[in-house]
Amino acid sequence: MPSESISTLVTLQPKGDKRPLFFIPGIQGNVAMLLPLVQHTGCDRPVYGLRSFGQNAHESPYNSIPEIAAHHICALQAVQPAGPYLIGGYSFGGRVAFEVARQLSDQGHQISQLIILDISLIDSTRRKAGYWSDARFRYEFANSYGNGSDFIWSYDEFAALRPRQQMRCIAQHLKKHGVLLDMPEIEQLAAVYRANLSSNECYTPPIEALPVLITLIRADEIEVFSYLPDKQFTVQHPEWGWEQFSAYPITCYQVPGNHFTVIEPPHVIALADCIRDCMKTIA
Repeated sequence: MPSESISTLVTLQPKGDKRPLFFIPGIQGNVAMLLPLVQHTGCDRPVYGLRSFGQNAHESPYNSIPEIAAHHICALQAVQPAGPYLIGGYSFGGRVAFEVARQLSDQGHQISQLIILDISLIDSTRRKAGYWSDARFRYEFANSYGNGSDFIWSYDEFAALRPRQQMRCIAQHLKKHGVLLDMPEIEQLAAVYRANLSSNECYTPPIEALPVLITLIRADEIEVFSYLPDKQFTVQHPEWGWEQFSAYPITCYQVPGNHFTVIEPPHVIALADCIRDCMKTIA
């Protein structure tokens, strides 16, 4: 079956008669992370998640953000063939959401609003994932679950284990966070994580001011993770560089939590309130 015929669209909240919101999750590519948020955004607007292609058996993940975005566009247009579109993305998904908006705009479609959750468009840190060992990828994949720091193994301890032992440690860690999968499924998710990270490293969007309203929502704990802008940069550039890519002023919000906890209870309630406020003028 051609990959283009396999939809990445997942219905998260089907009710409502307002324009739907299409939301792209973080680097894990799993829309389940969006469920706490969707539970608090109300029932007046349908919400769809766009999962990473490659999570299911017999799927191979994409290795570039433009390819990921193009597949998502095919999926969302099965529900909404023409704009205006309402699009959002969390973390890595924010960069994919921008590329979705860019491609739709190039196709002549209008974007009502692009909602970006806690990410800059340009990754200034460039973690050089292309040079990572297999053990490093597995370790970082494990740390992408939870709060980013509660994996019980240090990297040196983890790297000393055999690959099969490493995967068993990851399975235990994921189970602690409510992810109950068998080993082939975990290996599939790890492959998606690796492909998404590679896609993220290679993405250099053209600097052009798109006719797209961009809303940036930042978590207020901004110095927790090295791959996000630090406090000094944020003071000088509160828009985190997004102003280079929109023809309109960037609207910025700040909500409680850090990059991980912002989408989890209790902070997710404030985030949902903020997103509802962003969309209140969109029918």
